[in-house]
Amino acid sequence: MILNIMNNKKQRGITLIELMVSLLIGLILLAGILRIFINSNQLNRHLSNIAHVQEDGRIGVNFLKQTISLAGFRVDPTKDIDPSFFPIHVVNTDFDSGAVIAGTDDGNIVDADSISIRFIMTKFSGLTDCLGLSVNAPNDDDPVMVSNRFYIINKTLLCQSSNSVIPQPLIENVEAFKVLYGLSTDATEITANCYISATTITTDQVNDCGNGVNFKQVASIRIHLILSTDEVNLTHDGQSHDFDYEGIHIYDTEKKLYRGITLDIALKNKITTIY
Repeated sequence: MILNIMNNKKQRGITLIELMVSLLIGLILLAGILRIFINSNQLNRHLSNIAHVQEDGRIGVNFLKQTISLAGFRVDPTKDIDPSFFPIHVVNTDFDSGAVIAGTDDGNIVDADSISIRFIMTKFSGLTDCLGLSVNAPNDDDPVMVSNRFYIINKTLLCQSSNSVIPQPLIENVEAFKVLYGLSTDATEITANCYISATTITTDQVNDCGNGVNFKQVASIRIHLILSTDEVNLTHDGQSHDFDYEGIHIYDTEKKLYRGITLDIALKNKITTIY
């Protein structure tokens, strides 16, 4: 009997204070783990969205460069631009006579310009329009004029081909699409002396960059793109941060991440030009 009483005195349970301390330590550890999980998830969202923007930018830049550089292409490269653009099938009349470039300047805070290019190809030239379509001509060797127009609707960069009434979406989440025209003010030069917008368009010979854009004197194209992430609430501090790039100001209202891209495109097919 005495031995049993002594053994019972050695058996002790967890006191209320010890239980509360254990729970508090557990909650602290759980809060730390939860914080690490939230930060990791936020980082993954951040990196995933940035990677998506970069991929869209890479694809868009390559496509724009490949397509716009076709401006002025003609089946017979020995011909000057004016004579070569009187093919059998004329499908676009929005360009000045002999010009292979046309464009508009949006002029608003968020720039959403447009640019159109045209070129000549045959069925077997191996070329397609921005929709991936080849020409449709009665004879395989008939030259056909094709035009592609790039513009923005609802923050989506689209391409409208003269071969189809349905535009093709190229890049989503485009906050700005600014087009500048590299103007050669010397008729003997094929390099740009300045880059200006299509605010003022003229068909007169331009010797001063302040006189406007003559599209037949354009030697290269410079495009400023600003892309944003698809998801919102991605900023590191949870606050909105406006974005400035090449004179374009984006008002951030959704706490997105932004990336600016500049693309220069040489118009190699415009070797000879008639003013």
